[in-house]
Amino acid sequence: MSRVMLVRLVTFAALIGFSARADTVVENWTANRNSYDVHATGPDKFVIESGPVGAGGNIAKFTVQPGDVFNKSTGERSEVVLGGWRDNSRFRVTGDEGREFYRVTVKLAPGWQAPQVNSRGYVWGTFFQLHGPNELASSPAIAMYADVRFSLFVLGGNINIPVSKVIGFSKSDLNIGEWVDFVLEVKWAQDSTGAIAVYRRDEGEKVWAKVADVDNLATMQYRGASILGSHYWKAGFYRSESSNVNSLWLGPILRGQTFKEVAGD
Repeated sequence: MSRVMLVRLVTFAALIGFSARADTVVENWTANRNSYDVHATGPDKFVIESGPVGAGGNIAKFTVQPGDVFNKSTGERSEVVLGGWRDNSRFRVTGDEGREFYRVTVKLAPGWQAPQVNSRGYVWGTFFQLHGPNELASSPAIAMYADVRFSLFVLGGNINIPVSKVIGFSKSDLNIGEWVDFVLEVKWAQDSTGAIAVYRRDEGEKVWAKVADVDNLATMQYRGASILGSHYWKAGFYRSESSNVNSLWLGPILRGQTFKEVAGD
């Protein structure tokens, strides 16, 4: 193995390695592929790859091609439901959690092209999303975007009168072909008492930078009467219809009660 290759493996391990507490929820892609609730059009669209030693688990590769419409979705996608559909899923959110922290690590394939504007005039590229209760039939409550840049989409509160918000980051470049670590700090609320902060660290960096901090923000959804149903997290790639191919990798995804719990050393 060349010295350059060794350095890159060590850098990757340092980026997504972690020392999580015993009660931290972790998706490290070590289950059999058939164990996941996969929303994709073929087995080659969600592939589990071996991670370098110390990476804390494997790597999940998601690929979306033109026409990859799953279950009559409004876009093209390759995703998994984290923890499954069960009410006791490890990645369910009820609103009683108060404040939580989520870590997701992503790498966009070399040659990345942003998703295109679809027939309805929309464009999106979601790699991590909080889906509201299915009966709401709504866009996600929270979505991490990768298109021409990284950003955050939020659609909380009463979706009978929807108010969406795209939150830009102070550092939003894609760093294509390199790993990028994000931590989301979320205060759960169905009204304006909610808040979201986003932290970023690129491959090879040791210090986290806060790139967004927004309060007075509903972070969960309901319709009409303010009765909350449980929400759930999905990961992968979900985009507007496009003529190009998109591939990305996700490292371990962590859910915890403190920043240090998910960010590690």
